[in-house]
Amino acid sequence: MRGLRAWLAAHRRLLCIAVGVGLVLVAWAHPPAGASAGDVFQSTGPPTQVGTDTLINRWPLSHYALDLHVDKIDINNAPDIPDVPKLILYGLTDLIWQITAFLTWLVIQLFTFAFSLDLLQGSEATNGQGALEPVSRAVDNLYGSTIGEPWLVLAIVAVGLWGVKTALAQRRISETISAFTTSLVFAVIALWFVTNPAGSVGFIADKSNEVSAAFLSVSSSGEVVGQERARNDATDQLFKAHVYDPWLVLNFGGTRHCVTSESLDRAEEGETKDIDATLVGINAYGPPPNNAQGDPVSRECYDSRRYAGSYLHYNVDDEDRKGEDESSYAAINEGDPEKWPEGLPDSYKVDLDAGDAAAVSMQESSGVTQRLGTAVVIFLANLGVIILLGALSIAVILAQILALLLLLFAPIALVIGIFPGRGHDFFRKWLIKLITALFRKAIYSFVIAVLLAAAAALTAASANLGWLMAFGLQATFYWMVFLYRKQIVGAMTAATTAGEGDEGGSKAAQVYYKSKIAMGVGK
Repeated sequence: MRGLRAWLAAHRRLLCIAVGVGLVLVAWAHPPAGASAGDVFQSTGPPTQVGTDTLINRWPLSHYALDLHVDKIDINNAPDIPDVPKLILYGLTDLIWQITAFLTWLVIQLFTFAFSLDLLQGSEATNGQGALEPVSRAVDNLYGSTIGEPWLVLAIVAVGLWGVKTALAQRRISETISAFTTSLVFAVIALWFVTNPAGSVGFIADKSNEVSAAFLSVSSSGEVVGQERARNDATDQLFKAHVYDPWLVLNFGGTRHCVTSESLDRAEEGETKDIDATLVGINAYGPPPNNAQGDPVSRECYDSRRYAGSYLHYNVDDEDRKGEDESSYAAINEGDPEKWPEGLPDSYKVDLDAGDAAAVSMQESSGVTQRLGTAVVIFLANLGVIILLGALSIAVILAQILALLLLLFAPIALVIGIFPGRGHDFFRKWLIKLITALFRKAIYSFVIAVLLAAAAALTAASANLGWLMAFGLQATFYWMVFLYRKQIVGAMTAATTAGEGDEGGSKAAQVYYKSKIAMGVGK
């Protein structure tokens, strides 16, 4: 006892933290009766850029919380005490899952927002207000009052004196003519940006948006369906694969489950309520297992997606969803369609039998540990999608901001670009960065289209392998694209730029294109 007291005294701070975390998780898992939280996800997120009939907008994200039905502990004739350890595990599982779902939902919303946004010319996302017009006025004021004609005249005079010295004194006539020609071309280009931003930057941005729309108009199946529908399809594809289906797995044990016909017959005859369920896995998709005699077991299989609407129509704390009588849980648990809640739309009321009860076994005490492990796996798998898609979407938004910032430097580029040598180098870098920023949206639209098409192909190819394998392949694909982005870019540039007889030039081109592409794809 003395040793125990000493250990408790030495670790009392850690114990207090552990107890506090446990109480928080219990409170998370078991809110007070009648408590109902508002949907902070929908109320604080950006306005949707996809149709209201899409899967991501069909139900509030808060309805994707996990359900729990635990047994009570009978201590000193107090049967209403819940199984606290199970509640703690459930609270941790639900916390991990809701963080995963929120981050995934957020990055999908960011994706639709980024590729619908046009900061330059204005779009629906900005209520038609573009930043190009006020930036154009700022450029005009900057050129007219600060860095304008006096500085330009001074620069021309300085370059003229340099030309006289170089051509006449040093006899470098061809070099002087080449430098004068380059300065003239750069001055014309810079004046085009300075005096007509809408006709220069606006024109290039319009062409970039047209190319981006063309890429995004191709659905994941390769069919040209239009930008709006393709964006809706892409959003549905991402949300279904990384939020909707994982929620089905955590709440119903899989997207599909099978029960033996023998157990189903006994349950329907009232002999037993025990259903021998083989949840998602090879037995739910592949051939049935053999019995003791070596014969295939007769089974009945059920699609868990049939239950989604009856649950997601309500908040997780709603009695019509979790109640023991006339609720979605009660109807499925008892295999009785008469138990459906009255307010549930008819389209969500499906035919039920005793075999459906196996779907809600994951929501009981026996499924708590499995759910925790599965939630951690889903979180780690979805991180690849979150990082990759988030990086691409943020890069598209930042590229438009960068284009506006570079446009403000147009008067400076006009003056400096006249000077040969470093002035020409400065102008080239400025022009390349501006054009790259304007076309980055189109480049990333192509990348997104390829990624979604490849992910859809993986899903179709692994459809008969079960949800776990299909989800794992998709997660591995996104992680590999992110982790090996530099090698992929290197292989692409080596294949497209290398040629016989131009080894030095091809290497220089590889370095250039690698830096340009990798700068946006992964950094």
